[in-house]
Amino acid sequence: MMAALGRRRDGGLHPADVAGRRKSEADRIGLVLMALAGYDPREAIVVWGAHACRQHRAQTSGMV
Repeated sequence: MMAALGRRRDGGLHPADVAGRRKSEADRIGLVLMALAGYDPREAIVVWGAHACRQHRAQTSGMV
């Protein structure tokens, strides 16, 4: 059960779980800020998709 909550046996949090939670929180905050600035938050899917494609191309071409 504790593993499902991102805890190690010694009671600490797994670093990857903490980083993932922070990234998710940052994504949510970004969506709120987009909406407050007048942008359609649904467009974030297009932006993130394009970003993922650029990252993939850079990694496969050896640029990263």
